[in-house]
Amino acid sequence: MRLSAYARDLRGAEKRRYLEKVAQCGGVDPYDYGAGDAALDMTLLPRVEFTDIKDYLVHATSFTTREALKAYKSMEGHNYLTSGWVQEPCVKVLADGRRVVLGKHLEGKRCSQVSFASARAKKIQMDAGVETHRSRRQQKAAIEETTPEEWSMFLSMCHKSDSRPALLSLEEPYAAEFAPVALKFPKAVLTNLHKDDVPETQDAMMDHCMEVMKALVIEPEVARLVEAETKDQAKSTKWFTFRAGRITASNAKAVCRTSIPSPSMSLLNKICSPEHTQFWAPQTAWGKEHEETARQAYATASASIHLNFQCATAGLHISVEKPFLAATPDGLVTCSCCGEGVLEVKCPYNGRNGTVKELALSKSACVSLTGGKLRLRTDHSYYYQVQLQMFVTQRKYCDFVLWTPKTTQFTMSPHTDGYGGQNRYGHSSSLRLSVHRSVPRCAAIATPSFFFLVFRYPVLYADAVVVVGAWRLHGSKIASEGKTRKRDCASDETPR
Repeated sequence: MRLSAYARDLRGAEKRRYLEKVAQCGGVDPYDYGAGDAALDMTLLPRVEFTDIKDYLVHATSFTTREALKAYKSMEGHNYLTSGWVQEPCVKVLADGRRVVLGKHLEGKRCSQVSFASARAKKIQMDAGVETHRSRRQQKAAIEETTPEEWSMFLSMCHKSDSRPALLSLEEPYAAEFAPVALKFPKAVLTNLHKDDVPETQDAMMDHCMEVMKALVIEPEVARLVEAETKDQAKSTKWFTFRAGRITASNAKAVCRTSIPSPSMSLLNKICSPEHTQFWAPQTAWGKEHEETARQAYATASASIHLNFQCATAGLHISVEKPFLAATPDGLVTCSCCGEGVLEVKCPYNGRNGTVKELALSKSACVSLTGGKLRLRTDHSYYYQVQLQMFVTQRKYCDFVLWTPKTTQFTMSPHTDGYGGQNRYGHSSSLRLSVHRSVPRCAAIATPSFFFLVFRYPVLYADAVVVVGAWRLHGSKIASEGKTRKRDCASDETPR
Protein backbone atom coordinates (compact mmCIF):
# COMPACT_ATOMS: atom_id res chain seq x y z
CA MET A 1 0.00 0.00 0.00
CA ARG A 2 1.46 3.34 -1.06
CA LEU A 3 0.84 6.04 1.55
CA SER A 4 1.53 9.74 1.60
CA ALA A 5 3.35 11.52 4.40
CA TYR A 6 -0.01 12.79 5.57
CA ALA A 7 -1.31 9.23 6.04
CA ARG A 8 1.83 8.01 7.77
CA ASP A 9 1.48 10.69 10.46
CA LEU A 10 -2.07 9.65 11.38
CA ARG A 11 -2.70 7.67 14.57
CA GLY A 12 -5.32 5.33 16.05
CA ALA A 13 -8.87 5.22 14.68
CA GLU A 14 -8.17 8.04 12.25
CA LYS A 15 -5.40 6.04 10.55
CA ARG A 16 -7.46 2.82 10.47
CA ARG A 17 -10.33 4.61 8.76
CA TYR A 18 -7.96 6.31 6.32
CA LEU A 19 -6.35 2.98 5.43
CA GLU A 20 -9.80 1.53 4.67
CA LYS A 21 -10.42 4.35 2.23
CA VAL A 22 -6.99 3.94 0.61
CA ALA A 23 -7.72 0.23 0.15
CA GLN A 24 -10.87 1.17 -1.77
CA CYS A 25 -8.71 3.42 -3.97
CA GLY A 26 -6.54 0.53 -5.19
CA GLY A 27 -3.97 0.76 -2.38
CA VAL A 28 -2.65 4.14 -3.54
CA ASP A 29 -3.13 7.21 -1.37
CA PRO A 30 -4.92 9.90 -3.44
CA TYR A 31 -2.57 12.48 -1.91
CA ASP A 32 0.31 10.65 -3.60
CA TYR A 33 -1.09 11.13 -7.11
CA GLY A 34 0.73 13.45 -9.48
CA ALA A 35 -0.67 15.96 -11.97
CA GLY A 36 -0.76 13.44 -14.81
CA ASP A 37 -2.38 10.59 -12.89
CA ALA A 38 -5.94 11.98 -13.18
CA ALA A 39 -7.91 13.47 -16.07
CA LEU A 40 -10.30 16.43 -16.09
CA ASP A 41 -12.91 14.42 -18.01
CA MET A 42 -16.34 13.96 -16.45
CA THR A 43 -17.26 11.33 -19.04
CA LEU A 44 -15.03 8.92 -17.14
CA LEU A 45 -17.40 8.94 -14.19
CA PRO A 46 -19.64 5.87 -13.95
CA ARG A 47 -23.36 6.08 -14.61
CA VAL A 48 -25.28 6.86 -11.45
CA GLU A 49 -28.78 5.49 -10.98
CA PHE A 50 -31.51 6.94 -8.81
CA THR A 51 -31.16 4.12 -6.29
CA ASP A 52 -27.44 4.86 -5.92
CA ILE A 53 -28.18 8.47 -5.04
CA LYS A 54 -30.89 7.44 -2.59
CA ASP A 55 -28.69 4.87 -0.84
CA TYR A 56 -25.81 7.29 -0.45
CA LEU A 57 -27.69 10.43 0.51
CA VAL A 58 -30.39 8.89 2.69
CA HIS A 59 -29.22 5.51 3.96
CA ALA A 60 -25.51 6.18 4.49
CA THR A 61 -24.55 6.83 8.13
CA SER A 62 -21.90 8.95 9.80
CA PHE A 63 -18.91 6.95 11.07
CA THR A 64 -18.82 9.05 14.27
CA THR A 65 -22.49 9.42 15.26
CA ARG A 66 -23.89 6.39 13.37
CA GLU A 67 -26.84 8.58 12.35
CA ALA A 68 -28.22 8.76 8.83
CA LEU A 69 -26.78 11.64 6.84
CA LYS A 70 -30.17 12.46 5.32
CA ALA A 71 -28.36 14.31 2.53
CA TYR A 72 -27.16 17.07 4.86
CA LYS A 73 -23.42 16.54 4.47
CA SER A 74 -23.69 15.72 0.78
CA MET A 75 -25.78 18.78 0.03
CA GLU A 76 -23.34 20.91 2.00
CA GLY A 77 -20.50 19.52 -0.10
CA HIS A 78 -22.47 20.24 -3.28
CA ASN A 79 -22.91 23.84 -2.16
CA TYR A 80 -19.15 24.14 -1.65
CA LEU A 81 -18.59 22.86 -5.18
CA THR A 82 -21.07 25.21 -6.88
CA SER A 83 -19.89 28.17 -4.77
CA GLY A 84 -16.30 27.74 -5.93
CA TRP A 85 -14.73 26.30 -2.75
CA VAL A 86 -13.93 23.03 -4.57
CA GLN A 87 -12.36 23.32 -8.02
CA GLU A 88 -10.87 21.20 -10.80
CA PRO A 89 -12.47 17.82 -10.08
CA CYS A 90 -10.39 15.10 -11.79
CA VAL A 91 -11.04 11.39 -12.30
CA LYS A 92 -8.59 8.49 -11.90
CA VAL A 93 -9.73 5.16 -13.41
CA LEU A 94 -8.44 2.13 -11.47
CA ALA A 95 -7.57 -1.22 -13.02
CA ASP A 96 -10.75 -2.85 -11.72
CA GLY A 97 -12.92 -0.09 -13.20
CA ARG A 98 -13.49 1.88 -10.03
CA ARG A 99 -13.00 5.65 -10.12
CA VAL A 100 -11.23 7.97 -7.71
CA VAL A 101 -12.31 11.62 -7.79
CA LEU A 102 -9.74 14.25 -6.82
CA GLY A 103 -10.37 17.93 -6.27
CA LYS A 104 -8.67 21.11 -5.22
CA HIS A 105 -10.35 23.17 -2.53
CA LEU A 106 -9.67 26.74 -1.48
CA GLU A 107 -8.22 27.59 1.91
CA GLY A 108 -10.38 28.87 4.72
CA LYS A 109 -13.05 26.20 4.26
CA ARG A 110 -12.64 22.54 5.18
CA CYS A 111 -13.67 20.11 2.47
CA SER A 112 -16.67 18.51 4.17
CA GLN A 113 -17.21 15.60 1.82
CA VAL A 114 -13.72 14.16 2.64
CA SER A 115 -13.98 13.10 6.26
CA PHE A 116 -10.22 13.02 7.04
CA ALA A 117 -9.80 14.02 10.67
CA SER A 118 -6.62 16.14 10.86
CA ALA A 119 -5.28 19.35 12.25
CA ARG A 120 -5.98 22.38 10.10
CA ALA A 121 -2.36 23.43 9.99
CA LYS A 122 -1.18 20.03 8.78
CA LYS A 123 -3.89 20.01 6.13
CA ILE A 124 -2.71 23.34 4.78
CA GLN A 125 0.85 22.06 4.71
CA MET A 126 -0.13 18.95 2.75
CA ASP A 127 -2.22 20.94 0.29
CA ALA A 128 0.76 23.14 -0.47
CA GLY A 129 2.76 20.09 -1.54
CA VAL A 130 0.15 18.70 -3.91
CA GLU A 131 1.19 19.07 -7.54
CA THR A 132 -1.64 20.35 -9.68
CA HIS A 133 -1.87 21.34 -13.30
CA ARG A 134 -2.91 24.76 -14.45
CA SER A 135 -6.57 25.45 -14.01
CA ARG A 136 -8.68 25.43 -17.13
CA ARG A 137 -11.79 26.61 -15.32
CA GLN A 138 -12.72 30.24 -15.76
CA GLN A 139 -13.54 32.23 -12.67
CA LYS A 140 -16.99 33.73 -12.45
CA ALA A 141 -17.10 37.42 -13.18
CA ALA A 142 -18.38 39.74 -10.50
CA ILE A 143 -22.01 40.83 -11.04
CA GLU A 144 -22.60 44.55 -11.01
CA GLU A 145 -25.35 45.92 -8.84
CA THR A 146 -28.55 46.83 -10.69
CA THR A 147 -29.24 50.54 -11.02
CA PRO A 148 -32.66 52.00 -10.11
CA GLU A 149 -33.30 52.79 -13.77
CA GLU A 150 -32.58 49.21 -14.83
CA TRP A 151 -34.77 47.81 -12.06
CA SER A 152 -37.63 50.13 -13.01
CA MET A 153 -37.34 49.07 -16.66
CA PHE A 154 -37.31 45.40 -15.65
CA LEU A 155 -40.49 45.80 -13.58
CA SER A 156 -42.17 47.63 -16.46
CA MET A 157 -41.35 44.78 -18.85
CA CYS A 158 -42.75 42.26 -16.37
CA HIS A 159 -45.94 44.29 -16.07
CA LYS A 160 -46.39 44.40 -19.85
CA SER A 161 -45.97 40.64 -20.21
CA ASP A 162 -48.91 38.25 -20.50
CA SER A 163 -48.16 36.67 -17.11
CA ARG A 164 -48.55 38.12 -13.61
CA PRO A 165 -45.18 37.79 -11.83
CA ALA A 166 -45.53 37.60 -8.05
CA LEU A 167 -42.62 40.04 -7.77
CA LEU A 168 -44.90 42.89 -8.85
CA SER A 169 -47.10 42.35 -5.79
CA LEU A 170 -44.20 43.68 -3.68
CA GLU A 171 -43.31 46.67 -5.82
CA GLU A 172 -45.06 49.99 -6.15
CA PRO A 173 -47.02 51.08 -8.10
CA TYR A 174 -47.92 47.56 -9.28
CA ALA A 175 -48.82 46.13 -5.87
CA ALA A 176 -52.28 47.71 -5.96
CA GLU A 177 -53.27 45.44 -8.84
CA PHE A 178 -52.73 42.37 -6.65
CA ALA A 179 -54.97 43.54 -3.82
CA PRO A 180 -57.84 41.10 -3.11
CA VAL A 181 -61.09 42.17 -4.75
CA ALA A 182 -62.84 42.08 -1.38
CA LEU A 183 -60.52 44.88 -0.21
CA LYS A 184 -60.74 46.93 -3.40
CA PHE A 185 -64.52 46.66 -3.78
CA PRO A 186 -65.94 45.70 -0.36
CA LYS A 187 -69.51 46.72 -1.23
CA ALA A 188 -69.50 44.92 -4.57
CA VAL A 189 -68.64 41.48 -3.17
CA LEU A 190 -71.65 39.73 -1.63
CA THR A 191 -70.10 37.54 1.05
CA ASN A 192 -72.53 38.02 3.92
CA LEU A 193 -75.78 36.55 2.59
CA HIS A 194 -75.57 33.30 4.55
CA LYS A 195 -77.59 33.33 7.76
CA ASP A 196 -77.61 30.68 10.45
CA ASP A 197 -80.72 31.98 12.20
CA VAL A 198 -83.50 31.02 9.79
CA PRO A 199 -86.68 33.12 10.28
CA GLU A 200 -89.46 31.09 11.84
CA THR A 201 -92.27 32.20 9.53
CA GLN A 202 -92.62 32.92 5.83
CA ASP A 203 -93.58 36.53 6.53
CA ALA A 204 -90.53 37.04 8.73
CA MET A 205 -88.36 35.58 6.03
CA MET A 206 -89.84 37.90 3.41
CA ASP A 207 -89.35 40.94 5.65
CA HIS A 208 -85.73 40.01 6.24
CA CYS A 209 -85.12 39.54 2.52
CA MET A 210 -86.57 42.94 1.73
CA GLU A 211 -84.25 44.50 4.32
CA VAL A 212 -81.25 42.80 2.75
CA MET A 213 -82.31 43.96 -0.70
CA LYS A 214 -82.72 47.58 0.38
CA ALA A 215 -79.34 47.58 2.14
CA LEU A 216 -77.45 46.62 -1.02
CA VAL A 217 -75.76 49.67 -2.53
CA ILE A 218 -73.09 50.06 -5.20
CA GLU A 219 -71.71 53.35 -6.44
CA PRO A 220 -71.69 54.01 -10.21
CA GLU A 221 -67.92 54.48 -10.20
CA VAL A 222 -67.40 51.12 -8.48
CA ALA A 223 -69.71 49.45 -11.01
CA ARG A 224 -67.61 50.90 -13.84
CA LEU A 225 -64.38 49.67 -12.25
CA VAL A 226 -65.83 46.18 -11.77
CA GLU A 227 -66.86 46.05 -15.43
CA ALA A 228 -63.37 47.13 -16.52
CA GLU A 229 -61.65 44.47 -14.37
CA THR A 230 -63.83 41.57 -15.56
CA LYS A 231 -63.57 41.85 -19.34
CA ASP A 232 -61.84 38.46 -19.43
CA GLN A 233 -65.13 37.00 -18.16
CA ALA A 234 -64.80 33.28 -17.34
CA LYS A 235 -61.00 33.48 -17.60
CA SER A 236 -60.95 35.82 -14.59
CA THR A 237 -61.55 34.76 -10.99
CA LYS A 238 -62.85 38.27 -10.28
CA TRP A 239 -65.70 37.66 -12.71
CA PHE A 240 -66.88 34.71 -10.62
CA THR A 241 -66.33 36.62 -7.37
CA PHE A 242 -68.64 39.48 -8.33
CA ARG A 243 -71.25 37.15 -9.82
CA ALA A 244 -71.59 35.20 -6.57
CA GLY A 245 -74.88 36.02 -4.84
CA ARG A 246 -76.35 37.92 -7.78
CA ILE A 247 -79.08 37.06 -10.27
CA THR A 248 -77.36 37.13 -13.64
CA ALA A 249 -79.01 37.38 -17.04
CA SER A 250 -78.40 33.73 -17.91
CA ASN A 251 -80.38 32.70 -14.80
CA ALA A 252 -83.20 35.23 -15.23
CA LYS A 253 -85.91 32.84 -16.43
CA ALA A 254 -85.00 30.13 -13.92
CA VAL A 255 -85.25 32.65 -11.08
CA CYS A 256 -88.70 33.79 -12.19
CA ARG A 257 -90.00 30.24 -12.67
CA THR A 258 -88.65 28.49 -9.58
CA SER A 259 -90.91 27.85 -6.60
CA ILE A 260 -90.60 30.32 -3.73
CA PRO A 261 -91.47 27.87 -0.91
CA SER A 262 -89.31 25.13 -2.44
CA PRO A 263 -86.74 26.70 -4.77
CA SER A 264 -84.40 24.84 -7.07
CA MET A 265 -81.25 23.83 -5.20
CA SER A 266 -79.25 23.61 -8.43
CA LEU A 267 -80.27 27.18 -9.22
CA LEU A 268 -79.23 28.38 -5.77
CA ASN A 269 -75.86 26.68 -6.10
CA LYS A 270 -75.40 28.24 -9.52
CA ILE A 271 -76.13 31.71 -8.14
CA CYS A 272 -74.21 31.48 -4.89
CA SER A 273 -71.23 29.43 -6.13
CA PRO A 274 -70.84 30.18 -9.85
CA GLU A 275 -67.17 29.15 -9.98
CA HIS A 276 -67.86 25.72 -8.51
CA THR A 277 -70.92 24.91 -10.63
CA GLN A 278 -69.32 25.12 -14.06
CA PHE A 279 -69.81 22.18 -16.35
CA TRP A 280 -68.62 21.02 -19.73
CA ALA A 281 -70.84 19.65 -22.47
CA PRO A 282 -70.55 19.43 -26.26
CA GLN A 283 -73.20 22.16 -26.51
CA THR A 284 -71.26 24.67 -24.40
CA ALA A 285 -67.95 23.75 -26.03
CA TRP A 286 -69.45 24.35 -29.49
CA GLY A 287 -70.77 27.74 -28.45
CA LYS A 288 -67.49 28.90 -26.93
CA GLU A 289 -65.51 27.66 -29.91
CA HIS A 290 -67.50 29.63 -32.49
CA GLU A 291 -68.60 32.66 -30.47
CA GLU A 292 -65.70 34.86 -31.54
CA THR A 293 -66.18 33.87 -35.19
CA ALA A 294 -69.82 34.90 -35.04
CA ARG A 295 -68.98 38.09 -33.19
CA GLN A 296 -66.39 39.15 -35.77
CA ALA A 297 -68.76 38.35 -38.63
CA TYR A 298 -71.48 40.43 -37.00
CA ALA A 299 -69.11 43.35 -36.45
CA THR A 300 -67.87 43.26 -40.05
CA ALA A 301 -71.37 43.14 -41.50
CA SER A 302 -72.75 45.81 -39.17
CA ALA A 303 -69.90 48.21 -39.86
CA SER A 304 -71.00 48.40 -43.50
CA ILE A 305 -74.58 49.41 -42.69
CA HIS A 306 -74.17 51.52 -39.52
CA LEU A 307 -72.60 54.94 -39.16
CA ASN A 308 -69.52 54.97 -36.89
CA PHE A 309 -70.25 51.45 -35.71
CA GLN A 310 -68.22 50.03 -32.81
CA CYS A 311 -68.42 46.72 -30.96
CA ALA A 312 -66.45 46.48 -27.71
CA THR A 313 -65.93 43.60 -25.30
CA ALA A 314 -67.93 43.69 -22.09
CA GLY A 315 -67.24 42.75 -18.50
CA LEU A 316 -69.67 42.08 -15.70
CA HIS A 317 -72.21 44.90 -15.37
CA ILE A 318 -73.77 45.29 -11.92
CA SER A 319 -77.03 47.19 -11.77
CA VAL A 320 -76.68 50.41 -9.81
CA GLU A 321 -80.44 50.53 -9.32
CA LYS A 322 -80.74 46.85 -8.28
CA PRO A 323 -77.27 45.74 -7.07
CA PHE A 324 -78.36 42.10 -6.78
CA LEU A 325 -78.74 41.95 -10.59
CA ALA A 326 -75.83 41.54 -13.00
CA ALA A 327 -75.22 40.72 -16.65
CA THR A 328 -72.32 40.08 -19.00
CA PRO A 329 -73.29 40.75 -22.63
CA ASP A 330 -71.16 39.37 -25.42
CA GLY A 331 -70.49 42.92 -26.54
CA LEU A 332 -71.39 46.59 -26.26
CA VAL A 333 -72.43 48.11 -29.59
CA THR A 334 -72.57 51.78 -30.48
CA CYS A 335 -73.30 53.70 -33.66
CA SER A 336 -74.40 57.20 -34.61
CA CYS A 337 -77.64 56.02 -36.20
CA CYS A 338 -78.94 53.70 -33.47
CA GLY A 339 -77.24 54.74 -30.24
CA GLU A 340 -76.04 52.30 -27.59
CA GLY A 341 -77.03 48.65 -27.34
CA VAL A 342 -75.81 45.25 -26.24
CA LEU A 343 -74.84 42.18 -28.23
CA GLU A 344 -75.75 38.57 -27.45
CA VAL A 345 -74.32 35.79 -29.63
CA LYS A 346 -75.71 32.25 -29.77
CA CYS A 347 -74.22 29.33 -31.68
CA PRO A 348 -76.81 26.55 -31.26
CA TYR A 349 -75.34 23.07 -31.21
CA ASN A 350 -78.47 21.56 -32.77
CA GLY A 351 -78.03 23.88 -35.77
CA ARG A 352 -74.49 22.81 -36.61
CA ASN A 353 -75.61 20.55 -39.47
CA GLY A 354 -78.95 22.03 -40.50
CA THR A 355 -80.38 25.23 -41.86
CA VAL A 356 -81.85 28.06 -39.86
CA LYS A 357 -85.31 27.15 -41.11
CA GLU A 358 -84.90 23.59 -39.86
CA LEU A 359 -83.65 24.95 -36.55
CA ALA A 360 -86.71 27.17 -36.18
CA LEU A 361 -89.03 24.20 -36.73
CA SER A 362 -87.53 22.21 -33.85
CA LYS A 363 -89.36 22.30 -30.53
CA SER A 364 -86.30 23.30 -28.51
CA ALA A 365 -85.31 26.20 -30.77
CA CYS A 366 -85.06 29.70 -29.38
CA VAL A 367 -86.74 31.11 -32.50
CA SER A 368 -90.02 30.34 -34.18
CA LEU A 369 -91.12 30.66 -37.79
CA THR A 370 -94.51 32.31 -38.09
CA GLY A 371 -95.81 33.57 -41.42
CA GLY A 372 -92.34 33.44 -42.92
CA LYS A 373 -90.93 35.58 -40.11
CA LEU A 374 -88.42 34.51 -37.50
CA ARG A 375 -89.11 35.58 -33.95
CA LEU A 376 -87.29 35.05 -30.68
CA ARG A 377 -89.69 33.12 -28.48
CA THR A 378 -90.79 35.22 -25.55
CA ASP A 379 -91.02 32.17 -23.31
CA HIS A 380 -87.42 31.15 -24.01
CA SER A 381 -84.64 31.78 -21.50
CA TYR A 382 -82.75 33.81 -24.12
CA TYR A 383 -85.57 36.37 -24.18
CA TYR A 384 -85.32 36.80 -20.42
CA GLN A 385 -81.55 37.01 -20.77
CA VAL A 386 -81.44 39.86 -23.28
CA GLN A 387 -84.12 41.82 -21.43
CA LEU A 388 -82.15 41.69 -18.18
CA GLN A 389 -78.97 42.63 -20.04
CA MET A 390 -80.65 45.77 -21.35
CA PHE A 391 -81.98 46.66 -17.92
CA VAL A 392 -78.66 46.22 -16.13
CA THR A 393 -76.60 48.06 -18.74
CA GLN A 394 -79.30 50.73 -19.26
CA ARG A 395 -79.03 50.36 -23.03
CA LYS A 396 -81.94 50.70 -25.43
CA TYR A 397 -81.69 47.61 -27.61
CA CYS A 398 -80.06 44.22 -27.98
CA ASP A 399 -78.69 42.70 -31.18
CA PHE A 400 -79.31 38.97 -30.87
CA VAL A 401 -77.03 37.03 -33.24
CA LEU A 402 -77.94 33.46 -34.19
CA TRP A 403 -75.00 31.75 -35.93
CA THR A 404 -74.87 28.52 -37.92
CA PRO A 405 -72.03 27.28 -40.15
CA LYS A 406 -74.33 26.30 -43.03
CA THR A 407 -74.39 28.37 -46.19
CA THR A 408 -78.09 29.16 -46.40
CA GLN A 409 -80.25 31.69 -48.15
CA PHE A 410 -83.29 32.59 -46.11
CA THR A 411 -85.36 35.64 -46.90
CA MET A 412 -87.59 37.30 -44.33
CA SER A 413 -89.11 40.62 -43.41
CA PRO A 414 -88.54 42.25 -40.03
CA HIS A 415 -91.47 41.85 -37.69
CA THR A 416 -93.07 44.57 -35.59
CA ASP A 417 -94.28 42.63 -32.53
CA GLY A 418 -97.23 44.97 -32.10
CA TYR A 419 -95.34 48.22 -32.51
CA GLY A 420 -97.95 49.69 -34.88
CA GLY A 421 -96.15 48.74 -38.10
CA GLN A 422 -93.16 50.87 -37.23
CA ASN A 423 -89.93 50.13 -35.46
CA ARG A 424 -88.70 52.14 -32.53
CA TYR A 425 -86.84 54.59 -34.76
CA GLY A 426 -90.01 55.77 -36.49
CA HIS A 427 -89.30 54.05 -39.80
CA SER A 428 -91.52 51.46 -41.41
CA SER A 429 -90.79 47.77 -40.94
CA SER A 430 -89.51 47.23 -44.47
CA LEU A 431 -85.92 46.16 -44.95
CA ARG A 432 -83.55 49.14 -44.87
CA LEU A 433 -79.79 48.72 -45.12
CA SER A 434 -78.70 52.31 -45.73
CA VAL A 435 -76.30 53.64 -43.10
CA HIS A 436 -78.48 56.71 -42.76
CA ARG A 437 -81.57 54.62 -42.08
CA SER A 438 -82.31 52.50 -39.07
CA VAL A 439 -81.47 48.82 -39.21
CA PRO A 440 -84.51 46.54 -39.10
CA ARG A 441 -85.08 44.61 -35.93
CA CYS A 442 -84.41 41.37 -37.76
CA ALA A 443 -81.90 40.97 -40.57
CA ALA A 444 -80.43 37.97 -42.37
CA ILE A 445 -76.80 38.02 -43.44
CA ALA A 446 -75.36 35.23 -45.59
CA THR A 447 -71.66 34.67 -46.35
CA PRO A 448 -69.83 31.91 -48.22
CA SER A 449 -68.97 30.14 -44.97
CA PHE A 450 -71.86 30.66 -42.59
CA PHE A 451 -75.24 32.21 -42.03
CA PHE A 452 -76.39 34.22 -39.07
CA LEU A 453 -79.39 36.24 -38.02
CA VAL A 454 -79.50 39.50 -36.14
CA PHE A 455 -82.61 40.20 -34.12
CA ARG A 456 -82.93 43.67 -32.67
CA TYR A 457 -85.23 43.85 -29.69
CA PRO A 458 -86.24 47.07 -27.95
CA VAL A 459 -85.96 47.12 -24.19
CA LEU A 460 -88.97 46.03 -22.14
CA TYR A 461 -87.00 45.88 -18.87
CA ALA A 462 -88.62 42.57 -17.91
CA ASP A 463 -90.52 43.81 -14.88
CA ALA A 464 -91.08 40.24 -13.72
CA VAL A 465 -87.36 39.70 -13.36
CA VAL A 466 -86.74 42.99 -11.59
CA VAL A 467 -89.66 42.87 -9.17
CA VAL A 468 -89.93 39.16 -8.47
CA GLY A 469 -86.21 38.60 -8.59
CA ALA A 470 -85.67 41.40 -6.10
CA TRP A 471 -86.45 39.22 -3.14
CA ARG A 472 -86.42 35.74 -4.61
CA LEU A 473 -82.65 35.25 -4.41
CA HIS A 474 -82.34 36.16 -0.76
CA GLY A 475 -85.57 34.48 0.23
CA SER A 476 -84.59 31.23 -1.44
CA LYS A 477 -81.09 31.35 0.02
CA ILE A 478 -82.43 31.32 3.56
CA ALA A 479 -85.60 29.27 3.19
CA SER A 480 -84.00 26.42 1.28
CA GLU A 481 -81.37 25.43 3.83
CA GLY A 482 -82.00 22.03 5.33
CA LYS A 483 -85.16 21.44 3.28
CA THR A 484 -85.91 18.94 0.56
CA ARG A 485 -86.52 20.26 -2.95
CA LYS A 486 -90.06 19.49 -4.13
CA ARG A 487 -89.49 20.37 -7.76
CA ASP A 488 -86.78 21.91 -9.86
CA CYS A 489 -87.05 25.17 -11.74
CA ALA A 490 -88.83 25.26 -15.07
CA SER A 491 -85.59 25.40 -17.03
CA ASP A 492 -82.15 24.52 -15.75
CA GLU A 493 -80.41 24.89 -19.07
CA THR A 494 -77.51 27.28 -19.29
CA PRO A 495 -77.94 29.57 -22.31
CA ARG A 496 -75.02 29.68 -24.61
